[in-house]
Amino acid sequence: MKIIVALNHVPALIAFTLVSLTLLILTYNILVDPTSHQLHPKLRALLLRAGAAQGHPSQAEAELPWLDSTGRGDPNTAFSGSNFYQHQQQQRHEQQQQQQLFPRLWDESSMSGAPSWDGRSLQCSPNATVAHAVEDFASLSQAVQDFLTHRHCRSFGLILQPDGSKCHSRPNVTLLLAIKSDARNLERRDVIRRTWGREGSVRGRPVRRVFLVGVPSGEAPERRVHLNALLQEESREHGDIVQWNFLDTFFNLTLKQLLFLDWLHERCAGARYVFDGDDDVFVNTPNLLERIAAEERAGRGDGHLYEGYVISNVGPIRAPSSKYFVPVQVHAGDSYPPYVGGGGILMAGRTALDIRRVAGQLAMLPIDDVFLGQCLAALGLAPTRHPAFRTAGISLPAPNRGAAKRAALVSSFHPCYYREVILVHRVEPFQTLIMWAALRDPRLRCGRP
Repeated sequence: MKIIVALNHVPALIAFTLVSLTLLILTYNILVDPTSHQLHPKLRALLLRAGAAQGHPSQAEAELPWLDSTGRGDPNTAFSGSNFYQHQQQQRHEQQQQQQLFPRLWDESSMSGAPSWDGRSLQCSPNATVAHAVEDFASLSQAVQDFLTHRHCRSFGLILQPDGSKCHSRPNVTLLLAIKSDARNLERRDVIRRTWGREGSVRGRPVRRVFLVGVPSGEAPERRVHLNALLQEESREHGDIVQWNFLDTFFNLTLKQLLFLDWLHERCAGARYVFDGDDDVFVNTPNLLERIAAEERAGRGDGHLYEGYVISNVGPIRAPSSKYFVPVQVHAGDSYPPYVGGGGILMAGRTALDIRRVAGQLAMLPIDDVFLGQCLAALGLAPTRHPAFRTAGISLPAPNRGAAKRAALVSSFHPCYYREVILVHRVEPFQTLIMWAALRDPRLRCGRP
């Protein structure tokens, strides 16, 4: 009889169990978003306030151990007794992953190999004899003194570089865009990637891109670490960062140039042409490729080429207040050989590698474009002027007297001017975006009606 009575209660027990499970599921769906597994913000705030009111600010989290600091969690382990331990393990795992992402620059102590000021690195000691050998050495600025005592330093380790596939293409890379940048210039780099610096193949001609950077200078240690982390993130996403372990300053631009030529020799020697420029230029890449095609059509594809905006009949600036000040202790001569303004240079790959070969025989000069001109002269070569390189900007012809008022309303920042050029220097990122889009607008009409 007792067994029969117990069996009579089984349906009721099953029904009660089902109702309880249903209520439990509904309660969970109300408390926690089933897609994101995140505690609803209002309820989380109430729990936190309730815990704080009892003098236990973290009490709410303690009652919901599967939640992390964002309210996220895994409902599959929500009621596991070992979940709190698993959460701690997950945090350690994530931190280890981050440390692997930034193996050299995770903290300042791991940057012991980086220089602490302009030109100084543990990889290269200063030349102590210079202070006694150079006349009036003590009268020179600290920057010039540092340059002279570290002038011999030309070998610095790589921190970041693209993988080996960057220049491995068939046919060989036609044009390598080598763009000098600074870690802080993220906006410029991103705009270049979206516009004139896009990688790909144009009419069967492979185009590749690299940004050349050092270790950011003039920054607090923590910010310097963050900027280096930024470069590592860009390197992972775009594969176009070449970074060396030297301090990125104006006086080290020539050093950056020489390090790039070494990298070119080792990693991309097959590039037929190199565009060497700054990150504040606008480049009409189709015109640049057409210029290369013209060289090849003329049968000069295997010859030397070094062209752009040529500057000649000038010498060192001796005014200490100038950014380009070069005292006699650095360069005793009164003149420079002809050189191409450093905003942008088009050179044959052969020419670039020959410059690298002779550069080691010359005393380094802090003005990078002038130093390249000196290397070119040592090779017995001369730069070629091309009118489409507007390193000094686009200047409109002087209007006659009657048209002066109307011409005053005309700006040189116009696609009908930019469609004819190869390069314009000192262009802001937003201007590059605007101009790149305008030049590709099929409605663009230029010339007199």
